[in-house]
Amino acid sequence: MAEHMGSNKNTAIAFLEMAANGKVTEAFERFINPSFRHHLPDVKGDATSLAAFMAKQHEEHPERLFEVKHALEDRDFVAVHSRVRLEPGGPDTSCLQLFRFVNIRIVEMWGVEQEAAARSINEHGLF
Repeated sequence: MAEHMGSNKNTAIAFLEMAANGKVTEAFERFINPSFRHHLPDVKGDATSLAAFMAKQHEEHPERLFEVKHALEDRDFVAVHSRVRLEPGGPDTSCLQLFRFVNIRIVEMWGVEQEAAARSINEHGLF
């Protein structure tokens, strides 16, 4: 049974935070629907493949920074904008994940990432 975090937005954030902190199996068990699929281009589209990818990322980058900057909820969809830094002192990456929910479980996910440029003419940055 999925644990309801009070809103789909809170559930999406909890899922991402748990995965970023190495609790990938628990995050998938608690929040992912059995019919889950995702649209990330570098990983097969099923839950098992994504969980393995996330676990490997945590293993390779145990000091990763994950910080939610914005989260928006619109009915069954949640968008989470976050800052990720794989290593201390490394470049920031702006990440945007879009989740679709059915009955308080995540059934679908999209994601886009943009690494911060070494130099930017935009004084506002990615965040």
